[in-house]
Amino acid sequence: MKKDGFIKTSDHGKIYFTEVGTGQPIVFVHGWSSNGEHSFSHMAEALKDSARCIYFDLRGHGHSYTYNASSIGRLTDDLHDLIIELDLHDVILVGHSLGGLLIYEYFEKYDGARVAAVAVLDMSPKVLCDTEWDHGLRISEDPMASYMEHTMQTMTGEFMSMGGWAMKAFSNMMSAISPVPFGSVLYTLWLDMLDADFREGAKKIDVPFVYFYTENGMYPVSTARWLRRNVKGNYKGIDLYPNNHFTMMLETEKIISEVKGLLE
Repeated sequence: MKKDGFIKTSDHGKIYFTEVGTGQPIVFVHGWSSNGEHSFSHMAEALKDSARCIYFDLRGHGHSYTYNASSIGRLTDDLHDLIIELDLHDVILVGHSLGGLLIYEYFEKYDGARVAAVAVLDMSPKVLCDTEWDHGLRISEDPMASYMEHTMQTMTGEFMSMGGWAMKAFSNMMSAISPVPFGSVLYTLWLDMLDADFREGAKKIDVPFVYFYTENGMYPVSTARWLRRNVKGNYKGIDLYPNNHFTMMLETEKIISEVKGLLE
């Protein structure tokens, strides 16, 4: 049976969620400019006979669009509020891109409360490279402008060729950053993401951890090696080559197989 609705957050906002199935809870956390349905509804449907699958729209996205998404910290609080409001225990967290970043901060901020296992798809705990960190994005001194230029040049064709949820995500992204990007919720969130450093949170992950990566991903394969060395829990890396940061989400069978392996 499918159920949807809103949960109230600790700052009096409302976050839209959908759940299907029964059993141990799996919470899916989508990436920037997407939403829960477009990113994870197909996986939730495939897993509903094995688990209670919950996907939700981050504030500033989807049906949660009326609430300001000004910081990763607030989105992480929303994730915690969802887990508490729905009274979830032994949760498996699955996050793609920004969703993975929120999981890293969840362990830094909440010590992974009520989480039994984690799966992250192509996300570094520190977004930008610097002189001491070589496992993030390599972009110029103007990170927002350079990143958006890089995104438009290298990923437009990928979005255009995929259709469906990817095209909707691309459309959302473009409408959010133009014509007045400084007034955009998503633009503000991107600025916060580019400053993010949750390496200490990643190091606190002490539960089974699956990391999906690809040579064609947004983040280098060295990210997977760093996570393998630093995550405390049992680590497993899954190479989804030749997919890229977006098409890896269509590797449903492989991802579902690994997530099923995390169920108790």
